[in-house]
Amino acid sequence: MKNASPVWRRIKKYPSKFKKINIEIYQKNLKTNKLDTVGLFCFRNRRIIDDGQGLEDNGQFGQEKEVFGVSGACPIYRKEALEDVKVMGEYLDQDFFMYKEDVDLSWRLLLFGWKSLYYPMAVAYHGRGTGVLKRFTHMEVYKNRSQLSKFQKYYSYKNQRLMQLKNETWGTYFADFFPIFGKEILVFGYMLFREPSIFKAWLEMVKQLPRALKKRSYIQKNRRVTSKEMRKWLSGKQSQYLQHEKNPNT
Repeated sequence: MKNASPVWRRIKKYPSKFKKINIEIYQKNLKTNKLDTVGLFCFRNRRIIDDGQGLEDNGQFGQEKEVFGVSGACPIYRKEALEDVKVMGEYLDQDFFMYKEDVDLSWRLLLFGWKSLYYPMAVAYHGRGTGVLKRFTHMEVYKNRSQLSKFQKYYSYKNQRLMQLKNETWGTYFADFFPIFGKEILVFGYMLFREPSIFKAWLEMVKQLPRALKKRSYIQKNRRVTSKEMRKWLSGKQSQYLQHEKNPNT
């Protein structure tokens, strides 16, 4: 790791820029210039990705800015922030087991009034097991889907729905109802014909539903940010990658 990033007081925490270490050359401690993440980004349909992932680092993400959240690869949080957003004694949701728990925490931090800042001078290297994949468009998601294991697909699917159930406000849900509902229809159809085994995740979701609803009740009762304020982070307009593509000279 190089230049671990600091976390400042109230309403600030910093993710660093992550670069990818190829798994096959991990033992040789070699590095690549491919980006792993420059912060999390949320589309209107609630698909949340690592912004910049899979791109060559050509200095296009050199500006410090606020982001939706941070990757769980090497985050540094302020203890005050973690204590503030703890739910039922948990910082990371123990029902998730694996995948999405860092995204869930980032969403909750936003709801409680904390901010995440991307700091480009802090760089770390991450050996990602599934590889660094571009997932900005639906076609890129489809093409790279085969790189993911059934284990990862199962827990990612389950935890994404639990995360939305806990953190989504009614105001933001109705504002983005059609993108959210449209994505769920597409995902259901894809699973029905290509990955029916993932439907088993519904059994576990039903078992975890009572606890998820209790957590939702606590989060929604204690959040400090309004639905209107949250729209900024759920509108699909904060991606550094998308902004750079529109204005490549900035």
